Amino acid sequence: MSGNGKTANKGTIGRYVLVAGSALAYRANPANALVGSANRTWNDGDGDYVPDCDLHNAGANGECGPLTTRGFGTVNLVTRSARDITEGFGVRPYNWLASVSLQHEIRPGTAFTAGYFRRWYGNFFAQQNLAVTANDFTPYCVTAPRDPRLPGGGGYDVCGLYDINPNALGRLDNLVTRASNFGKQSEVFDGLDLTVNARFGRGTLVQGGMSTGRTVTDACYLRSQPQLSSGFQSYLTPTIGASLNTPLLPDYCRTVMPWSALTDFKLSGVYVLPADVQVAATFQNLPGVVDGASFAATNTQIAPSLGRNLAACGALTPCTAAVVISNLLVPNTMFADRLNQFDLRFSKIVRVGGARVQGMLDIYNLFNANTVLDVNTRIGPNWLRPNSILSARLFKFGVQLDF
Repeated sequence: MSGNGKTANKGTIGRYVLVAGSALAYRANPANALVGSANRTWNDGDGDYVPDCDLHNAGANGECGPLTTRGFGTVNLVTRSARDITEGFGVRPYNWLASVSLQHEIRPGTAFTAGYFRRWYGNFFAQQNLAVTANDFTPYCVTAPRDPRLPGGGGYDVCGLYDINPNALGRLDNLVTRASNFGKQSEVFDGLDLTVNARFGRGTLVQGGMSTGRTVTDACYLRSQPQLSSGFQSYLTPTIGASLNTPLLPDYCRTVMPWSALTDFKLSGVYVLPADVQVAATFQNLPGVVDGASFAATNTQIAPSLGRNLAACGALTPCTAAVVISNLLVPNTMFADRLNQFDLRFSKIVRVGGARVQGMLDIYNLFNANTVLDVNTRIGPNWLRPNSILSARLFKFGVQLDF
């Protein structure tokens, strides 16, 4: 860098609290005390597609297993907020954001900027089912199916899963309270931006750079407490462990989104051709989507490890109940290919009388890349099949009139 260039530094730090939003009000609304949903298994033994049982009976009977939520159809406030998240000073979820940046003039018209950012969250919420304890759950493992796309070709055990004991099924008395009452929870993001901007004669501009970061989340206090659930960022809607289909293992409760998964490169430029035709180009290289592998494990596959049938089976024989395991892959370990996209624009300005007319030709995805944007995450014949891909090459003509 030139020793004569100017350098500017700045830093900021701020604390931001979450507006309570609708979740707290929803839980406090008496109209929402009606238990309006519940699940039960159904073994259609005679193949007539009709549940041959008394649906008004919450217990297992006929072809139907027990209801997973007791009190279905009654007024029963099953989820409420604790006073430690609704009253007092400093109880709202918050995040701190700190940043420091440096900008240096390499030469007249050319500058380099580097910035570091750190964001961390606090006052997480957790949901505790007071009607049960950790002793009301039984741990089990699931064996991943054989598939060459899975680590080691599959066939490995995923443990840290829990099923509620049959005598406790349907007992709900949820209290949303501070996660710190049970253990430490954290979420921290570190980011780095590097950019260069350069201006040259006749309107030529080049700018580009890279952005990278890493996010680390930790809620491992849940590992031995399946009666709890928690979440990240959303705060008001605890989800981790809530359905007991998320493995409570170290690699699942402490997840790391690696630097490579949050690194992108962007470059753009503008150049004036003869006849005052302006051409602009943009290139971006972005991370690929995270691959997941949810798996519907049947009672037959679970029972040998659990030592009994799933609680949702009740007295059904055979039992067709299944549990959809959230992910057989350690989170943030498999990614689709990175996205590369190149866009072009040609434009020319013509003045007609007192009016300014600009004609434009845009070409999106010039090289017609077909990068995968979303995939099917359910293990089976269609696993990792694309749900959507980058839009095909597109030409767009436009005219802008200013007067």
